[in-house]
Amino acid sequence: APVAAQQKTQHLSLGYAGDTYNTSVYLARQGVKVSYFTRLGDDPYSAQMLAAFDSEQIGRDSIEQAAGCTPGLYMISNDANGERHFHFWRSQSPAREMFANEQSLELLNKALANTKEAYFSGITLAILSPDARCAFLQSLREFRSNGGSVIFDNNYRPALWASQMEARQ
Repeated sequence: APVAAQQKTQHLSLGYAGDTYNTSVYLARQGVKVSYFTRLGDDPYSAQMLAAFDSEQIGRDSIEQAAGCTPGLYMISNDANGERHFHFWRSQSPAREMFANEQSLELLNKALANTKEAYFSGITLAILSPDARCAFLQSLREFRSNGGSVIFDNNYRPALWASQMEARQ
């Protein structure tokens, strides 16, 4: 008689991660004063993320919250060889609207005025609209001209860009 295949039980766990968040956690755990800039929603997951920032002693005075929004989501699966595969749901993430209005830019410039170093990644650039990207880069130019240091992790993800040329520019 045929033997029924055992059904594998899947367990999901909720955590918070990402290139800039992970770097912030590592720095904060080494005693570096870190403040984070992003845009979240007003949902339970955003509230849990804010609590995670607090538990890691990462400043969150520069985190905007957008009514009716939820943060982006991704899941990781592993193939038979253990290789990780990422699956994203982030097209409506409020982080995509960072630096898209005067209030957001004012918050950024206030944060930059209170630091000597600013770290960001290619993911940040990739998710912004072209206008918001230009405004963000202009704020960083002014920050550098005032003696600030910009630390950039290129973290290139082709799927986030319209073209390689756009990413290069």
